[in-house]
Amino acid sequence: MSRSNSKKPTPRKRSKASEAKEKKVQASAQEETSARAHARPSVRKSVGEDAKQQARRATVNARERVAQMRSQHEAREQKAQAAAEAKPQQASKNATPKRASKVSKRMKIVLALVLAVVLAVGATVAYCVWDIWYRYDDAADIQGEWISQEGAALIIDGSQMRLTDTVSYAYTIDTQAKTISFTYANAQGQAAYHFSPDRQQLVIEDGGTTDWMVILGVASDTALTETPGAGTTVLTRVN
Repeated sequence: MSRSNSKKPTPRKRSKASEAKEKKVQASAQEETSARAHARPSVRKSVGEDAKQQARRATVNARERVAQMRSQHEAREQKAQAAAEAKPQQASKNATPKRASKVSKRMKIVLALVLAVVLAVGATVAYCVWDIWYRYDDAADIQGEWISQEGAALIIDGSQMRLTDTVSYAYTIDTQAKTISFTYANAQGQAAYHFSPDRQQLVIEDGGTTDWMVILGVASDTALTETPGAGTTVLTRVN
């Protein structure tokens, strides 16, 4: 066999320019690698700071929301408390006009009753005054011919009371006091008088006082219903 002699390739010599260029490329690659290596922590650091700031902002926002919710809750509670306190006051205010209206109604009723009583009393008094002093003319009604319960005749005119043709005495009548004053010779006397409701009987009480209860019709006239007492004369109209 023949031995082949293989020749190893001889490395080519690189020029200085290529070597310098290669070194420059390697240096730039190293610089870029180191720059990237230095840039990664800064990026990570900036990202971490942003996350922290966002977390802080979120915390602050959460606190502000909680504070706002608390203030709103407190405002609602204060409003509810004020409304609860205002209800009794409003109720009392509403009750005051009602009470005032009730009181005014009661006062109106009381005043109406009092006025009715006053009017009734006034009407009664007015009627009594008219009936006693202005309805009749006592000075005219007393004149005429009368007969006593014993049967004695008595004629009365405007100034004289005549028992007989020879016996008479002068008199004056006080229609306000319902009294008669008379004189006979040197004697003087006074008597109270009143008429029956139909004016047909005349009661004369010698020396007596005016019985206003009988005149008003409040008390019964015992002189007409019973036997007259001493000093009381009951005359019945003849004409």
